Amino acid sequence: MGQARFAAQWFRRNDHGSERYVLSVPGTISPRLPAGDSAFGNLFLAGDWTRTGLDVGCVECATMSGKQAARAISGYPKAVVGEHDLTLGWLNWFGGLLPRLWARVRYFVTAWRLGR
Repeated sequence: MGQARFAAQWFRRNDHGSERYVLSVPGTISPRLPAGDSAFGNLFLAGDWTRTGLDVGCVECATMSGKQAARAISGYPKAVVGEHDLTLGWLNWFGGLLPRLWARVRYFVTAWRLGR
């Protein structure tokens, strides 16, 4: 059973950078799953491919997703900066620049409101 089971598996090595990364295609925010919505009570999602509110693949989105997963588990942090969708149509005219700037503005406004 052990050798036959091992031989029946399919192995593939991803040795090119583009093969190891899940792309963030524009306009894919709505079908992404939030951190606490996996349909399993004991499974929480995290990664820049989840619904974070930003339609980009980056370490900032992965961090936001990790915070959202922590909130789904423990209720903390109460707010994750930048998590609300940027869905205004005119933002698409600016491509990826304006959403990144807007996320930074939201970060500083939220930090100011929290008194930091």
